Amino acid sequence: MLAFGGGLVHAGEMSAQWALRIIKAYNQLNYQGVFVYQKNDTLEAMRVIHSADQGGQTRLVALNGEVNEIHRRGDQMTRYLPGRGIFIEGLRWSNPFFSAVPADISRLAAHYSLEVDGVDRIAGRPCQRVEIRPRDALRYGYRLCVDR
Repeated sequence: MLAFGGGLVHAGEMSAQWALRIIKAYNQLNYQGVFVYQKNDTLEAMRVIHSADQGGQTRLVALNGEVNEIHRRGDQMTRYLPGRGIFIEGLRWSNPFFSAVPADISRLAAHYSLEVDGVDRIAGRPCQRVEIRPRDALRYGYRLCVDR
């Protein structure tokens, strides 16, 4: 049990509350920033600009390596590789975690474990560390720091 917001909350309940907050923000808020992800032994940085209007629009721009942009509107995606003169339309957007999240967050427990892992400060902003760990090798794990 943890003290949270003036009352006692089970750690699992608090993890689920943070997961719901993340999913709601991902789908309903406008935001921009930079995220870094690890693919094998390589770190990739991407700028993200997201608008919740009109079914959701996202622009991702690679910040290292080959210039690469992805534009998404709803479930339609376009990829642009200006260095090669390649423009690909008609792709389908697939997000391995957030698009497949059930409305009942407790159903995530079959595939992920959620852990609230302390408070941090990133880019001058206080945030809550949340780790989403897959229970098998078929899914990605996530380490997030969510605005408090």
